[in-house]
Amino acid sequence: MYEQTFDDVPVNHWAFLYIEELVERGAINGFPDGNFYPNETVSRGQFAKIMVTAAGLTAAPASRSSFADVPLTHWASPFVETAKSYMTAYQNSAGQMLFKPDEAAVREDIAVAVVMLKGYDTRLADISLLDVMFSDAYSISAAAKPYVALAVENGIISGYPGTNGEKGTFGGQRTITRGEAAAMLWRAFQYGDDNKVIPGEEESSTVKPGDSQNPVTPPADQYTVETLESLPNRMDDYIITKTGQVYYLQENRLYHIADGKTEQLFDGNTDYYKEVTALDFVKRLLEGPEENYGNGNFEFLDESDLLYFDRMHLLQLTYDAVNDRVYVVGMTNQQSMALLDFYTVQIYQAEDMNAPVAEIPYGTYTTGVGWIPWIQCAGDTLLYTTYPDTGYNHYEDNIAKIVNVSTGGLSYFCDNFEETCTHLQVNGEIIRWWRSYVLRGSAQRFVLSSGSWETINIVADNLNDDTIFCTDQNQIFYAATDGIYRLGEAGTNRLKGEVFLSWEDLNIQDGKSIGEIGQFLFDDSGNIIFADLTHQVVRRIKV
Repeated sequence: MYEQTFDDVPVNHWAFLYIEELVERGAINGFPDGNFYPNETVSRGQFAKIMVTAAGLTAAPASRSSFADVPLTHWASPFVETAKSYMTAYQNSAGQMLFKPDEAAVREDIAVAVVMLKGYDTRLADISLLDVMFSDAYSISAAAKPYVALAVENGIISGYPGTNGEKGTFGGQRTITRGEAAAMLWRAFQYGDDNKVIPGEEESSTVKPGDSQNPVTPPADQYTVETLESLPNRMDDYIITKTGQVYYLQENRLYHIADGKTEQLFDGNTDYYKEVTALDFVKRLLEGPEENYGNGNFEFLDESDLLYFDRMHLLQLTYDAVNDRVYVVGMTNQQSMALLDFYTVQIYQAEDMNAPVAEIPYGTYTTGVGWIPWIQCAGDTLLYTTYPDTGYNHYEDNIAKIVNVSTGGLSYFCDNFEETCTHLQVNGEIIRWWRSYVLRGSAQRFVLSSGSWETINIVADNLNDDTIFCTDQNQIFYAATDGIYRLGEAGTNRLKGEVFLSWEDLNIQDGKSIGEIGQFLFDDSGNIIFADLTHQVVRRIKV
């Protein structure tokens, strides 16, 4: 039996044993006045500290802040930085990431954090359990339901009992107290699957501090593979969406596949025409970045000259999984002289090719704008890279820019990008690495808010020049020959490849093994949508 540590937590307090055992293990502490305040609401910053210390993690000071509202001088900064991979973050309208350390922690957020830290596989979650048990299952956010279901199933958190035989409630947006947090963390980190409940919750076990339970072993062969759509035999470029639809380019035309039907959305050979005076062209050219107009020698142009852009060269597709939007990159050109062809690059939303959502400043062949661009999208942000023409342009590195597709704004970013090794994340971070044998494993991370690069180390032997990547919820996944892997945090500035889903665990309905993966992504339910190029189909792994 423990001795009483805090004046306001006597030995007969319901949370006495939980609090005292975590105190003895150095996981939690009280306040200078000798109290623990078990009935006070826990803030998100406070819970980050309690969770990190209870789990035995090292809260090392960070070299930069990941959140605009948690500067390095904030008391919770080391704990927030350590807990950021497990706790929910928020993005404001300006694109800044927020942690909201002073806001009250709510039950569904805590369930998500604890389940993630425990390492439970959310693919095993039975979400239907929530509707069966709780009359207010609707109070739990869709993205949090798999985590809450696992937390309930493993006894980390329970619901509040109903009356007269009615269902209980969960209270997903309800705050928790310091005493409740201590009980939850004791169950999760100290003794596994203890089912002892907190006040007001239904008692379902007599397990006490000092007892232990066995871990849950996930069963195999339970991920069903379905075929959604067939792919054309030839595509110049293509995108699959999280609903299993397909957009592709073929012979300068844009097509859409849904429910087995193919529709042509745009013909770049005949559906585009635009004219502009040479004077207007030069004005636009001079308004753009310096590299877009070379030496500015356009004196030979007459003010009355007209430039006719009568074709749209459809170059590339990219997908914004956050807003479920497909974007098309097109380039027009007017040949006027052997060494001076005028170009403009435009970005359209695939379902509306009438007006571009963003326009890259005009340029000429001698300034490299005529070379095929490359883009990546995350939310309303596009990372745009131009290829320089080394024969005429003195810029030798690829030039990356940021395009805001909601405003059409364009901002200069930085040089020296290799597009196939660069990944833009929704939180504004950009990861780039090198695949050469000399530099393999070397990488950098760029944060827009701070404007600086930091070196990181990637530990993964199965990365190669043909690796296909996917970013989901600011985590990077990649496809290998034996399954899907995740680049998980493995220490300060260190990412490690770890198995996320093995092909050995799949139940393939049509009997066709997984072929070459061309693209893959996650839908809103966490299922994996991917293009199987070996069998020319779009498939879904239901997890």
